[in-house]
Amino acid sequence: MLIGIFLPAFSFYMIGSKYFEAVVESDFFVPFIDGLFAAIIGFLAVTSFQVIKDIILNGVDAVIFVLSFYSILHFQHYKYVHMVVIIIAAVVGQVLN
Repeated sequence: MLIGIFLPAFSFYMIGSKYFEAVVESDFFVPFIDGLFAAIIGFLAVTSFQVIKDIILNGVDAVIFVLSFYSILHFQHYKYVHMVVIIIAAVVGQVLN
């Protein structure tokens, strides 16, 4: 499910990034690009919430998710915080299962 949802959004940009740079500077395409970006962000947000809803099954999962999310937001200026949070969440998830 995750690959089928996120892959089209990212592949659109990755395939067209070379041509996208030329179009960005055109005043004719700016409203279209703004709308496209808004649609992609909305698409990713809805998909993320659906994935989160499927992942959080009980209170322990919710606590792990909130602590991970808070630590990424609070310590985002550190270089390796994302990697550390993912590793800790994976270890905790394996221990609890």
